Amino acid sequence: MREREMTGFQGIFFDEINKKKLIDLQERKLKYVVKDMHITFKFGKTEKYPEEVLNKDYEVKIVGYAATDKNSGFQVELPEELKAYFKNENGPHITVSIGEVDGVKGKAYETGLLHFNEIKEPFMISGRLGYYIYGKGKIMDNTVFKRKEIDDEISR
Repeated sequence: MREREMTGFQGIFFDEINKKKLIDLQERKLKYVVKDMHITFKFGKTEKYPEEVLNKDYEVKIVGYAATDKNSGFQVELPEELKAYFKNENGPHITVSIGEVDGVKGKAYETGLLHFNEIKEPFMISGRLGYYIYGKGKIMDNTVFKRKEIDDEISR
């Protein structure tokens, strides 16, 4: 029996306090606020993070802002210890809200394609590394990988 690989996106996710701060600091608030605000480190096939990088808070520095009619978000600098895990072709960013033009809704990944303007007073927010797995939702630890490890042990 072959197990389907898990897909989705993984990166740093933010709590309600940090999300509210980003929403309030947008220069241009768009119609749809992103529910699970995050920095996408990787999209597609889910890769397991080492246990030692999970279950702890990481501070990221907000350094830029950009908005169009379809996307509003911030550019970020990652902590040195997490840079090796960042595998996104777009630079590190957080999509805060999305708009609609002629019936076409913006896509979160498009925020990374914007030209960010440096903000006058960079600031820090914190979040935690985790996964958003399609069909399972947001998972902030490696429990989703445990089932496969148990199956591997049994099949030996």
